[in-house]
Amino acid sequence: SDAVRSIRERPEPAAPSAEDIARIETESARPSKPTAPTRPIEEKIAEADALIAAAQRGEQVDDARLRWAQAYAGGSEYRTAKVMAAHFSSPAERDDVRAASAPSAPSTGNAG
Repeated sequence: SDAVRSIRERPEPAAPSAEDIARIETESARPSKPTAPTRPIEEKIAEADALIAAAQRGEQVDDARLRWAQAYAGGSEYRTAKVMAAHFSSPAERDDVRAASAPSAPSTGNAG
């Protein structure tokens, strides 16, 4: 068949030229571009939880930061970390996760 013949008669792959090899070696020897430092997941979760909780309490929260927190809380990184913490942490750590995730009751302003 034509397919089999095209496989048998295909040209040999071309070897890279000396210039190509030199260019690739030069590029791979260069240090990679620095990337922005990544924040630990725990830090991002704590910030998102704090922003969402503050908004739920009626506190003034920057709209852009709140949108970020809500979007982050709906994302896989946040949800995965919460599920993993709930299932694989100690009971005390689970209580901490639940407390941090629970919506706070609005403050009535009456102390004590």
